[in-house]
Amino acid sequence: VAMGPTFIKLGQVVASSPGLFPARYSREFERCLDSVPPFPLPLLKSIITDALGQPTDTLFRAFEDVPLGSASIAQVHGAVLHDGRRVVVKVQRPGIADMVRADLWWMRRGAWVLERLFLGARLANLSGVIDDFDRTLQEELDFRKEAENLLAFNAMMASSGVSDVRAPVPELSLSSERVLVMERFDGFKADDIEAVRAAGIDAEVYIRKGLRAWLMTVILHGFFHGDAHAGNLMLLPDGPAVGFLDFGIIGRFTDLQRHQVLRYVLAFAAKDYDALADIMTEIGAVTEGVNRQA
Repeated sequence: VAMGPTFIKLGQVVASSPGLFPARYSREFERCLDSVPPFPLPLLKSIITDALGQPTDTLFRAFEDVPLGSASIAQVHGAVLHDGRRVVVKVQRPGIADMVRADLWWMRRGAWVLERLFLGARLANLSGVIDDFDRTLQEELDFRKEAENLLAFNAMMASSGVSDVRAPVPELSLSSERVLVMERFDGFKADDIEAVRAAGIDAEVYIRKGLRAWLMTVILHGFFHGDAHAGNLMLLPDGPAVGFLDFGIIGRFTDLQRHQVLRYVLAFAAKDYDALADIMTEIGAVTEGVNRQA
């Protein structure tokens, strides 16, 4: 956390990948998901004024000074529009683009050194991981793209007749590169286990809905939420429905990649490991010269 936004984001990757890292690391780095120290309120309000051209007192009927969450890229506050609708206001951290650029410079050089010293680093393709990390961060730093992603996800659900899975609807007239205003969901985060149990909610019903919708967007549209950890999944008792949050990182597949993913899923379900090895090699998930039989 002390090292800044880029490393916090890296911590989120660890927290969201418990199968790839020891459990104690994944648990510890969960603190990077939404418990990052907030930045000062006057600075946040000045960013909103610069981005949207008006102060918060003019833009909103009410604005909550205490943040709902503070993460690596942005800080989120609750607000009420003049027509009475409750929204959340996502504001980008000040100076983050320059910090990210500097941090990635060092990360790339660190990856280059490690790949020359250790076989494991070469097999893990650290440089490729950092390049991908860079691409997703650059996309995440433009909230206009996130607004487009929210609309796209809801359109996909509507086209498939799915009414119980949705993303917040953005207020395009109140959004910019650094500020995003969107619908506020009322419910429980999927990782708030105690609250979910106290409300008597059958979490498995919601998780199945969410997973089905996520797979549907991958298989049918080549579009997927690339940061679908439990903190970005809400159980909405009113409906009941599932709410997906934080569409800053979105993956997109070509038709070829979409078919490869489908084949991967089918081979995995069938325990056809020869086919899995073929597909993993075909999509470039492993480096040349890997012991395929092993």
